[in-house]
Amino acid sequence: MKRTITLLLVVTAVQAFGQSSNARQIDSLLQIATRYLSGINRNDTIAFDKFKQCALLGHARSMNTIGNMYKRGRGVQANGNEAAYWFRMAGMAGYAQGWYSLGLHYKEMRPPSQDFQKAYECFSSGPQAGDSLCIFMKGYMHYK
Repeated sequence: MKRTITLLLVVTAVQAFGQSSNARQIDSLLQIATRYLSGINRNDTIAFDKFKQCALLGHARSMNTIGNMYKRGRGVQANGNEAAYWFRMAGMAGYAQGWYSLGLHYKEMRPPSQDFQKAYECFSSGPQAGDSLCIFMKGYMHYK
């Protein structure tokens, strides 16, 4: 019985250490990415790489940033499909603004790719996650 409890405590401690180590790694990468994205030594390619590393570690806000970088072609060749993928991943990971970004992406696309129905669906998903911009855009689309 004592061995089982000790083993559970060790496993829990290892998991907690792994999570805090992961968080420290993400924080470090975010600092570097932010400096390269908007600092004196601006380099969008390096910033994209660092944000993508954070996104692959599960950081939802970085997923949204990667989507914006794909949308605008910053540090990477512009690609609307990749942008949509990363916006959706951010929303699904719990970052409410990911749904707003995805909805805006669909709304702002040029015809024939423009899809107001998909935009509306994204803006409808955002309020459930607590994003006030989605609520505004959903109302705006009703108005228009």
